[in-house]
Amino acid sequence: MTGKSFCRGQNLSLRETKKQLPDGLKQARNRTREGQVHLFPQRSGMVLRQKIQGSLFFPVIANRPRKDYSITITSEPFSAACLQGGIYQKRGFGNEKRLLQRGGKRGIFMYQTIAVAGLGLIGGSMVKAVREYLPQTRVLGYELRQEVCDRALEESTIQAANDWEGLRQADLLLLALFPGQAMDFAAAHASRLRPGCVVIDLCGVKEAVCPTLEKLCLAHSLVYIGGHPMAGRERSGYDAALTNLYRGASMILVPTAASTPQAMEEASEFFTALGFGRIEVTTAEHHDRMIAFTSQLVHAVSNCYIKSPSAPDHHGYSAGSYRDLTRVARLDPAMWTELFLWNRQALLEEMDQLTLHLGQLRQAIDRGDREEVYRLLDEGNRRKIEIDGV
Repeated sequence: MTGKSFCRGQNLSLRETKKQLPDGLKQARNRTREGQVHLFPQRSGMVLRQKIQGSLFFPVIANRPRKDYSITITSEPFSAACLQGGIYQKRGFGNEKRLLQRGGKRGIFMYQTIAVAGLGLIGGSMVKAVREYLPQTRVLGYELRQEVCDRALEESTIQAANDWEGLRQADLLLLALFPGQAMDFAAAHASRLRPGCVVIDLCGVKEAVCPTLEKLCLAHSLVYIGGHPMAGRERSGYDAALTNLYRGASMILVPTAASTPQAMEEASEFFTALGFGRIEVTTAEHHDRMIAFTSQLVHAVSNCYIKSPSAPDHHGYSAGSYRDLTRVARLDPAMWTELFLWNRQALLEEMDQLTLHLGQLRQAIDRGDREEVYRLLDEGNRRKIEIDGV
């Protein structure tokens, strides 16, 4: 059975569907359980979603035999009737179609009004993506810089700016601010939000933010989910924001005592609609430990590397490796200072590991120990192949 045949609103049991899954999804078979399957278009490829015993569902990216379809496996299937409540339109990516209007069941874009606090690179890209892919949604923007508000209003990426009374109508509040600012904004305006409003922070650290916002949201009968979009640019600000910044990116979600399985599912559907290719569910602790390695350490190394006295003379002597290593040396010092300090323990541990391995290589080079230099380099080479397969 091809992907398109699923798109007619057909529901199949998981056992029946496994026999007909494309070859590229075979590796995911063992990670699924009895449920229902519906295949509908998604920009990012085939995303296998699983909901187990009514609890959180855990997305799994499988091999992608088709680029424009995604499988959803849930214990409560999205039926044809559910999808009939939505509107599919061609939307700028080949023949891909997007669900642009809320459907008849939960999980299909239930956010009629979205508030976004902070219209920089991340928040700006969020509102631009919503305008493009969910144009039926009303967006409220909150930003200190009036020129940014004026620009966003002019481009119709938001329908109102700094409308504090309108905040009461929000179904979803996205905090696209520095960690400290996000907590301050939520504390100052939680009483304005209606009970049941979903609050998602988009901060790059979680252990410093999640406990505070969890407690605050519980006190005000709000739903809270920690979030972190794994996408960015070297430039910052609204002018650097892109409609397709999140295309194919990973969106990390952290469930809390103030969230529910339904809220997690709805949030995942929302971010998938904006182009995210993977939804990763994790804890605040694991998030910060991994981000220290995959993001913060990389920025620190890049920033230190470019300070070499040799750097100004690199023209004519550099190629791809130089560009790769120095790309993120250009950063927002204020934001990264805050992120480094909020996550200092995990980052220091990663720095210590890097220093250890650099020290070992330096000592072997200093000794002229050819065998040890080879062993260390081969160890790193094999490690890369084992982890990433390339």
